[in-house]
Amino acid sequence: MSDGKQGDRQLPIVSNEIYLAIFDHLEPSKDSDSTELAEYKATMSSLALVCRFFCAESLPRIFNRMEFSGLKHGTTTPSYSTFCRQLVAGEPTACYLGQHVKVCALTDWMMAADSSQWAFVHFLKLYVKAIPRLTNLKVLHFHQIPLELNILSSLKDLKQLETLSISLCEFGTSFKASPQPSVSLSIKHFDFFDSREDLIFEPLSQLVSSPSLQILRTDNWAFSKSIMRQPVQFYIKVMHTPLDVADITTWEQFLEATPSITELCVARLVYPHSYIQMPSPLLAQRKNLLPSLNILKGPTCLITELVPGRPLTDVQIDPFTCRDYMDALTDATRNENRTFAALEGTTALMTTLRVPADVYLCRPLDQAFPHLDILTLDMTSLVSVESGRNDVRNTFSPCQDVLTLV
Repeated sequence: MSDGKQGDRQLPIVSNEIYLAIFDHLEPSKDSDSTELAEYKATMSSLALVCRFFCAESLPRIFNRMEFSGLKHGTTTPSYSTFCRQLVAGEPTACYLGQHVKVCALTDWMMAADSSQWAFVHFLKLYVKAIPRLTNLKVLHFHQIPLELNILSSLKDLKQLETLSISLCEFGTSFKASPQPSVSLSIKHFDFFDSREDLIFEPLSQLVSSPSLQILRTDNWAFSKSIMRQPVQFYIKVMHTPLDVADITTWEQFLEATPSITELCVARLVYPHSYIQMPSPLLAQRKNLLPSLNILKGPTCLITELVPGRPLTDVQIDPFTCRDYMDALTDATRNENRTFAALEGTTALMTTLRVPADVYLCRPLDQAFPHLDILTLDMTSLVSVESGRNDVRNTFSPCQDVLTLV
């Protein structure tokens, strides 16, 4: 409880829960821009000066998220540089504040790849040294920075780190040197986005491969394949990866060894040569794969093989997974009845569905999937958008929120 006073006049006692609700109400949304976040931190900084209770509630919110951006080092030095310098030096106040940082991003530091840009090199080294001092850090993003293996290895002391994301970074010579890392990061979620296939992925895949990894998302098949070849018993639940048509066996063996996967997304098919065709069937051991799969997104050929006999509740046939529109059209519409029959093979209640309009029009969806909440139709043929929309309106009851047309 907080005592309120106005001069010598006693005010009613206000419950702390009311103040906490106000603090929660002021929290910015996930979509807030940099201006809104700056205003929020300014508000929290002002509230921190009111009383000890407000200070104790404001400081964790002020320091919850930090971004060290190279774009902010053009003409001025950001205030957080002083904080990081004190943190590296072990200054008690900085260390106390550092323990409140849960999310950190190091972004836009490619200027530091040029040794002549000494200022950027200096500040990047400072922030890299500061990150391992954020003892309660849970989420870390690296975006467009020159990355060395020792930077990633230094994260092993962050015992609370759960999520690591790397995108569009420049890998240094240490990734090519030996010996390779002897430790792995016990993270739960790893994202890697970089379409270059000529990078050295073995050190990185060794570093992030551990039984604790539950979510793996990447747009790079070479990295994905390197992960799959690690001698680790994975318990991955969510996996987003491209698929190389010429190397399906490696992918299938990994799926067979990882029955824990509940969400699988194949966002892109890789064709190393123009003459390579999609094998049929796609998966030789498909009956033994992914017994716990709930969410599946990919081309029709993958959907028809992995839906039957599994507890799918969310299936999305993506016509843009294939290498060009004509392949997507062929894949999506070559046998609508076969696709529909495969969808009916789920052992769970289907609630979310994305299909080509041709599949939708071949048989009544409302009868086959009475529990459907979200339906997305892709107009991949001569079926007009308006006729498809009218058909849906006539099929589903007005109370069902069940349609998105694309």
